[in-house]
Amino acid sequence: MPARRTARAAATTAVGLVAVAAGVASGTAAADDAGALTVVAPAAIMAGEPVTVTMTGAGESVEVTVAGSLGTSSFSVAARDGAAELDLPVELTRIAGLTTLYAVSDGAVAVAELRIDPGDVSGIQTIVGARSIVADADDVAMAVALPVDVWGNAAAEGTPVDLLRVRPGGESSSQSLQVENLLAFADLFSGTVAGRNAVWSRVGDVQSVTADLDEVAGLPLPFPVALVEPPGTPHLADGRALVQVRTGVLADAFGNVLADGTAVDFRWQGPDGSGSARALTVAGQAETWMQSPTQPGTVTIEARSKGVASATAVPVDFAPAIDGFPADATVQDGTLTVRVGPARATDGALLPDGAVVVVTADGIEAEGYLDDGRATLVIAVGDLAPRRLSVDILGATVEVEIEDAS
Repeated sequence: MPARRTARAAATTAVGLVAVAAGVASGTAAADDAGALTVVAPAAIMAGEPVTVTMTGAGESVEVTVAGSLGTSSFSVAARDGAAELDLPVELTRIAGLTTLYAVSDGAVAVAELRIDPGDVSGIQTIVGARSIVADADDVAMAVALPVDVWGNAAAEGTPVDLLRVRPGGESSSQSLQVENLLAFADLFSGTVAGRNAVWSRVGDVQSVTADLDEVAGLPLPFPVALVEPPGTPHLADGRALVQVRTGVLADAFGNVLADGTAVDFRWQGPDGSGSARALTVAGQAETWMQSPTQPGTVTIEARSKGVASATAVPVDFAPAIDGFPADATVQDGTLTVRVGPARATDGALLPDGAVVVVTADGIEAEGYLDDGRATLVIAVGDLAPRRLSVDILGATVEVEIEDAS
């Protein structure tokens, strides 16, 4: 007769479990006695297979409790001539594991165990971690294959799995693995060529989608730094001109070029003090612009990336942007007026607007800025009576006698 679920599932489960606790041994032994309650079921089935459980030696009805990976379910089955049958629905047999059947009828208890084995592999997932390793022939990642049946059960222990890998250079390889504790795994050692690996797994005709593994360049070797300009280009200390600096290609010991976006820190030291700039590599090279100093002298430029310094430092000599310039100064009623210009560069052109003009004398210091090559500074000096002063523009200094205009 067809089985029907009862509304007394919880109560039946409790009764069944209590009965088992009190009489499993006697119930098991009773299976050998004529007329004793017995449960007949296959020892093992494949996940999702239908199965019919038969009870014999029953009274008018049998209360059956099914306890497995999905919890417990209870059924009340009518008996005819001491026998009853229960068709377990697929939802109770789709999860692999051990399922126990408890039957209770007229105070008698019988127990049977049903092992549900995973079905054939129908899908595989391949996971790789770490997703990025260094191409130094020493780093390692791991690949994990998770084969499952149509119900999501992990493949049976010992199921053979092939792990396949295509390296950045196109070389392919495979490893034979077995499922152990629900999965199969293997180490993936790095090579010496940077690039992307494709990794996937296969069981028979079923294979996973590929997982990516990136092998990246290691630390760069010391790299060159140079100016981006024709040899012999003159440099003037005008505080305005920009000098372009570029690294050579940053590559590791195996010739792998570092990835785009690798940070490079440029640093320089010169007459105006120190300066720095950060740039990112494109096609393995980084470049930046450095502003000319305002004082003549040598600026030394170097760079650093990932803790590795450039192979050499680059010295750049900056000549004075100006040889000299006209200037005069007068003092009247405690006010000092200094007039400068026109100030011209060595090539005859007016110095750029904004060039700093510095005036110093005994107890006096003031700054102004060129505008159209000229500057006028008006300085309150009070009772001070300097006789001479110095005017400095971009490292060029002239001495000026102060005239009394009173």
